[in-house]
Amino acid sequence: MTKEQKKTAEGLFNRQLHWRSVLLLLALALLPMTIMSVVYLSWPGRPTLLEDGFVVPEHTSVALEWHNNITGTTRTVPLEAEPGQAIRVVVGSGRPEQQTIDDLFRAGMKSRDDDVDHIQEREQVIKEGYGISIVENKLLPTGGSRFRFRYMKSTSPLMQALRRREGLDTVVSGVESEFDRFRALLVWVRAQLPAGVPNPYPRFNALEILDMTRKGETKAFCGQYAQVLVQSLISLGYQARYVGLESHEVLEVWSNDYVKWVVLDPFNGCYYRRDGAPLNALELHNLVCESRLDEIETVRLDPEVQRDPREQLGQYTTFNVSMVNDHPEQGRSGIEDVHSMWRRRVYWVDQYTRKLPVADGKLRLMTSFESDIYFNINTVNARFRAVAPGVVLVSLESFTPELDHLERAGDDGSWQRVADHFEWRLAEGANVLRLRAVNVQGVVGPVSEITVRFEVGCTGSDAIIK
Repeated sequence: MTKEQKKTAEGLFNRQLHWRSVLLLLALALLPMTIMSVVYLSWPGRPTLLEDGFVVPEHTSVALEWHNNITGTTRTVPLEAEPGQAIRVVVGSGRPEQQTIDDLFRAGMKSRDDDVDHIQEREQVIKEGYGISIVENKLLPTGGSRFRFRYMKSTSPLMQALRRREGLDTVVSGVESEFDRFRALLVWVRAQLPAGVPNPYPRFNALEILDMTRKGETKAFCGQYAQVLVQSLISLGYQARYVGLESHEVLEVWSNDYVKWVVLDPFNGCYYRRDGAPLNALELHNLVCESRLDEIETVRLDPEVQRDPREQLGQYTTFNVSMVNDHPEQGRSGIEDVHSMWRRRVYWVDQYTRKLPVADGKLRLMTSFESDIYFNINTVNARFRAVAPGVVLVSLESFTPELDHLERAGDDGSWQRVADHFEWRLAEGANVLRLRAVNVQGVVGPVSEITVRFEVGCTGSDAIIK
């Protein structure tokens, strides 16, 4: 590294929680002694291509180590490499969607650390200026992933045909809570599909899967159960995505009730929860890898399933999340869908990862940052500018697929449409602002809330409430 690069890298210390360096740690267990070689690859403000290469010596283990110089934390992932194998490490510009090793390093350098910087930013309060201060901040973060997710629209002809033909509104009729609707749809899917090896393999299209299985032309395995449930959820305005395990396919649906992604396993007719709250794949992964199975409660929804769903928990030692759920619109065959779907899956890697996902000589997309795959949708966040005593300008932001409009709770508790920029006039004392998003199917997102206090008589210059 040149002196200029070192100086640039040192200047990154003051940036907000950005990863500024990556270490490639080569633990050379050469008998009879142990030799250690460390290669530092820094990332200046603008992408600068850096390369290094080596041949793996005998009796050598190779690991990728990401070190955060600000928090002091380190994440290590073992790399599979045979003695004598040549390895070239390239760090340069690129996109997270590209299947190259440089983006694996880039993930460590460019990612936020679990959105801590955004949380701290939102919790700043005004010490002086117009007598306005934050009392309680319950605003929900929005978005956060560096990967682009391709969403299937609920309004597409295919989704609406599925909804009408299968009477999905009737399936959830009279079911009050959102999560109970998810449960009702899972039970309905269980009743539609005969379990067995899908041969021929149907396209990722719920209507075709249902038609073919009902005619006895094929059967359904875990993938088909997941596809029918994902698309049924989407048709009603709920976003869901495929989750691949070691040798099993489940799904996660965004729950507005719990403000999180949660796992549903339609093939095994169940979901999992802890302390009464449903779990997502990462939570299950951590509990399984930490041998805390006794904390996982299995909720079985179909008594006809003879398999014990708890036997599937070992599958969660590894998992990936599909960043695509619009397969029916792609027009590919079932086999083509199977081969292509892995290109848009992001694999979770951490200290429990035994080997990195490699196929066709390429690393698959992967991340160690929770915000890349567990980002929020349907939430509303806000920025505020106090411009006069008791007057605050509000700017709203929301990452809501198929957003129809935003709403604000009135003083009487009723919800009213609101523009993404508006003026908030405060009364003396505590003032509460409650916000939510509504999509085109009328599905309501979780409520964001902030309470501020206004003291009459204070004056000052413009101040920003974040």
